[in-house]
Amino acid sequence: MSLVGLYRLTVVVTLAWVLLSTSPARSAFLPVIGGPTSMGDNSGYVLEEYPVDVGNGVAVGNVSKFEPKWADETMWMGKFAVRWDASGHASELTTLDANFLGGSMSWASGINAAGTSVGAASIYDPTTGYDVLEGCPVAVRWDASGQIHRLALPGPSASSLMPDSSMANGINDAGQIVGSVVKYNASNQCLGSRALRWDDSGHPTELGVLGMHPSGYTECTAYAINASGAAMGWARSYDADGHDLGPRVVRWDPASAAPMEFGHLGTNANGYTECCAYVINADGATAGWAKKFDVLGNNIGWRPVRWDALGNATELEVLGADAKGYSLGYAHQITDQGTAVGRVEKYDASGKKLGPRPTRWDAGSSAVTELDILGTDVNGYANGHANDISEAGVVVGSIDKYDVLGKKLGPVAVLWNPDGTVVDLNSLIDPDAGWTLYTAIAISDTGWIAGEGYYDSPDDSSHWRENRFWLMHVPAAVPEPTSGVLLAVGTLALSARRKKQAAL
Repeated sequence: MSLVGLYRLTVVVTLAWVLLSTSPARSAFLPVIGGPTSMGDNSGYVLEEYPVDVGNGVAVGNVSKFEPKWADETMWMGKFAVRWDASGHASELTTLDANFLGGSMSWASGINAAGTSVGAASIYDPTTGYDVLEGCPVAVRWDASGQIHRLALPGPSASSLMPDSSMANGINDAGQIVGSVVKYNASNQCLGSRALRWDDSGHPTELGVLGMHPSGYTECTAYAINASGAAMGWARSYDADGHDLGPRVVRWDPASAAPMEFGHLGTNANGYTECCAYVINADGATAGWAKKFDVLGNNIGWRPVRWDALGNATELEVLGADAKGYSLGYAHQITDQGTAVGRVEKYDASGKKLGPRPTRWDAGSSAVTELDILGTDVNGYANGHANDISEAGVVVGSIDKYDVLGKKLGPVAVLWNPDGTVVDLNSLIDPDAGWTLYTAIAISDTGWIAGEGYYDSPDDSSHWRENRFWLMHVPAAVPEPTSGVLLAVGTLALSARRKKQAAL
């Protein structure tokens, strides 16, 4: 190396040391609180693709559980709802019953600020230990201590063969709950699902539908409820002759069980379309997605949509389309001000796919903002998702990270500040703590973030790498790394962790 090269290297190393030692963003690492941990030997927990939700310093999620039963063999014990909190306490939530092998089934779908969570659990025949509902759940609520309570249903079961299957999907801070129940007639014929709303005392109300098939069959469910008690979900729409027109977004106002049908983005030649929304804000507005059709009635993909409190649908902008006009976009969450976030497939000018990108649509505007990413491959491809947003405008999600040569380093959990700048959450934690955070799923208005990651115990090199839920608290806004040097240091730390994982 020449003297000039050596001098430059010395300057870079010195600058890196100064930045790392003086940067306020690096003055202290943020702690990561782990969810339930595996027990080793291929037994313990495997994360499930079910919702993770976060309250004020407490989060819920779902796992598959395995236990050793015979020599060198494990048995699947079922799916279990779990909860972990800021104190480091992590546990399974209690279940209603156990089967003849000691296993069970439960899953959590939401939690409020008081730590009350909702979801569903299976019940079993006490004489045989077999699942009474053959895999179908019953709606439940867990109080802040983790004790389970089965939610009442409106009237006796319509089926003489089995109790009605039900599910609780969301809860507000007042303790009001929404979900659905499967109904049967007196002949044990399934009539589809019906949306339910439980008041804070647990009393259920069946919510109205958008017509039925002549047989009495329809589908309808509620997913979210705001502070006033307005519920949001979807219902299958039928015309006067009983023809299926597809699922439509609906809201049930606090004092009414009547559904208010929201608008859509057009239909095919038969009047059929599909719309989805799973969230609601304080005003009763929502965000989601809807099918889009061209002038000939051909499906040209899903478009992100924001519906105002009157049910009017606004198509939100996307990031291009293919040569036929086909594109995909989804809005996942909305703030009380009306800002929505989600993901949109990006296309170049020729219609070539460049991957799904994290996006935001500001309140009062349909214009799309592509949030910052952490590089692309050599072809410009990247993959990112914005999953949730706080009322302060902090967005969380996941993106693939690339080095300067376009090599994929893996998915990382990120947050975006209100100005759209991205922060790799791994850059905020101790690189020797054993964590690689690969997705952030939910954020509370108090700054708590929950997600999933890989964990390598720094104290036990023989412990296998595990997928594990995590929880952390972040400031309202987080500075970006102060220079490319810090990015290089972070890349080296990520590389070191991956080398350790590969050696196991």
